[in-house]
Amino acid sequence: VSISMEDFNGMKGIDWDILIEEIFDKNDLLRKLELRLRTADDGDVKSIDPEFIKFVKCIEDHTTLEYFSIDFIHIKHNIKYPILFEALKKNRSIKNFKAQTERFDFETACAFAPIFINNQTLISLDILLYKNILDHQP
Repeated sequence: VSISMEDFNGMKGIDWDILIEEIFDKNDLLRKLELRLRTADDGDVKSIDPEFIKFVKCIEDHTTLEYFSIDFIHIKHNIKYPILFEALKKNRSIKNFKAQTERFDFETACAFAPIFINNQTLISLDILLYKNILDHQP
């Protein structure tokens, strides 16, 4: 399953109750989840969407999710990260974790560290840094 922040902003018209129900479907177990949190206006959001809270709770409680990938801008650009990271800290099924970003600095490392401190199931951790060439054109 691949989800972007545009989904939470209502642009795709997703019924989140149905999606959450499908995430916990016993006949089709979720094993891989990719989140793309890269919309520029997320940092300006003053409140958290109820749908996002429900979704994050699913990640926290999920028992078959083995692969989690997050593609994000920078930690301070989104007020949703602390809520998501708290859920990831509580999850005990993720074995493979991948983070993709343009900037992985000390602040980002400190935000991610609690996720992994007591994690007994993690097998692989991939951190991919990339440079957005569009930001550096004359």
